[in-house]
This record gives sequence, C-alpha cells and structure tokens, in this order.
Amino acid sequence: MMYYIARLFFDKQLIIINNGGLTFQSEQILQTGDKAFIVNSYSKNYSIPGAMPVWQGVRFKICDPHFQIAVPKVNGDISYALAWSVD
Repeated sequence: MMYYIARLFFDKQLIIINNGGLTFQSEQILQTGDKAFIVNSYSKNYSIPGAMPVWQGVRFKICDPHFQIAVPKVNGDISYALAWSVD
C-alpha cells in the first residue's frame, strides 16, 4: 500500500475547533458492543498529486495543523466515541 485514506470519527457531542485539514464526510452511527454513538466522520486522501507515497519506516503526520476538539462540560458520567481507520 503506497497511498491511503485516513478516516477519523468523532462523537457528534464533541465540538470541532480545528479540522486539521481533513474533510467532513458524513454523520454516521458507530456501534461498539451494545452502545451506539452518532459520530461525524472526517477523512483525508493521501495520494498523488499532493502527497508522497508511504514507505516502510518513514514517519508522517495525518493532520497538519493538529485536529482539535473541545469536550462539553456536563454533570455526571458520559461516554464519547472516538475511532479511526486507514484504508
């Protein structure tokens, strides 16, 4: 694999401050065990033109600038979903 698509999934309740150059794709349902979370998915294609191939041993950043989120202040316990995939 020399080129890839990075996908990040953030709970819809989280506030996106900076998308780090990723593109919003869609709202989706993320199922984990018996819990379902509504998430917003973001992705970035790393292919030509614009990105060098990925070679073994070469380090790279997925987001530049950094992806930033804010966690809403709530009373009590709450769970947020965060997930990623690379294809």
